[in-house]
Amino acid sequence: MDSMAQYMPKSTFHVIYSRFVKAEHALFEKEIKRRFASMFSTLENRIRTSNWKNPRLFKHVTIMLDGHDSRATYVEDKAAMYSFKLKKSGLTTQDAIDANGMVLFVSKSASCRDDNDGKMLLEMGIGKKIDSMACIALDGGYTQRIPDLMEKEQLEEHNFCFPIRKKRLQPLYEEESTFNTRFSGFRSISETTFGDLMKTFTKFNNKEIVRTACKKEFNLAA
Repeated sequence: MDSMAQYMPKSTFHVIYSRFVKAEHALFEKEIKRRFASMFSTLENRIRTSNWKNPRLFKHVTIMLDGHDSRATYVEDKAAMYSFKLKKSGLTTQDAIDANGMVLFVSKSASCRDDNDGKMLLEMGIGKKIDSMACIALDGGYTQRIPDLMEKEQLEEHNFCFPIRKKRLQPLYEEESTFNTRFSGFRSISETTFGDLMKTFTKFNNKEIVRTACKKEFNLAA
């Protein structure tokens, strides 16, 4: 509200905010999901842009998915919200981003400690959110969950791109190590997108503490 005070009275903004994230939460959440999925990025755009912009090894990748932790306090035990990334309490959200940096869909926000990336991937119903031609880039924190996800959501291996896991007591071949290094650099695009968003919306820059009484309201605002 302090940030918006230069544009309108705090009381006016509070009325608008309350109507948006509280009174009409379900309506706005449904509309935002529809717009994410259809207005800002189409399947054809994603395929064309990925083929044009992505490095040679990753031209088939149309979506990058990663978890993002935000500093937040909530009406529950702080220990349950502990973020190992932030070293403080927070809420985590899975964000799917296309090659143009457009956010396509997000998961529900959850307390950081017990909701790791792999668990949230299984719970976000991703099979209903992507096309059969989509390929999602995931980091090593998700790979052990992919077999379960394919079975649950009726997806296939071509829907995922991820780093090669090192087998116990067996080093990676040079080609495998090179692939992982290039893949890590490629996925840094998602971190750049998060950085741009946090610079624009300082409320979610991990320095400001978002105080919320409802995870749904935080999720819709984020």
